[in-house]
Amino acid sequence: MSAEIVQRVPPSGGDKTRTGLKDLDFRIGRYGRLEFMREGEEYAIHYMPVGMQTIESPPEFMIAQMLSGLG
Repeated sequence: MSAEIVQRVPPSGGDKTRTGLKDLDFRIGRYGRLEFMREGEEYAIHYMPVGMQTIESPPEFMIAQMLSGLG
């Protein structure tokens, strides 16, 4: 089960530069979720609507969307 994020993930040792970024095993999940792991606990953020089973848009889909707006 994933936990809801209620605050930002702090950088390592207070270092706010790229050096202070933690390896969070960040990945794109299914159903509009962005997922990562922090200190052994799994987290997820809903970024897109849950109807988005995968966050992708193949060229054919993008062309169809553009053409549908012309009609």
